[in-house]
Amino acid sequence: MTIVLFKPTLNEKGALVARNVAKRIPERRLIICKSVAQLRLTLSQLYVQDVLIVLLAETREHLSALYSSLDLLQLYRNIIVLPDGDETTVSLGHKFHPRFVTTLDAPPEDVGAVVAKMLQGLSSHPCMGSAADD
Repeated sequence: MTIVLFKPTLNEKGALVARNVAKRIPERRLIICKSVAQLRLTLSQLYVQDVLIVLLAETREHLSALYSSLDLLQLYRNIIVLPDGDETTVSLGHKFHPRFVTTLDAPPEDVGAVVAKMLQGLSSHPCMGSAADD
């Protein structure tokens, strides 16, 4: 499985989340995208079933930019980190049909733990093979 991490610009909280995700994934399985255009290009080259996207939207502008690609992003397993817990922001975040939703104010370890658990569950799935097969 490939993990695609969308992290446009990182403030301190975003950098902590990104580090917690990256340290749990073998480097060869992690692709970092710094723009929506790069994210779209990367996803067009990967098989949908083999991808987990971590969307790190540090600002409402980042979330808005991601929303412009909602049709594509909904096709993939994704985790979204929202800039705040405002009702409107959370409502918009749920439109991505994420497996996990959190905010930058939550403990940064949470996203890394969810990614690790998802990888562990998928590697034991009979149709996905083991992580050693990658």
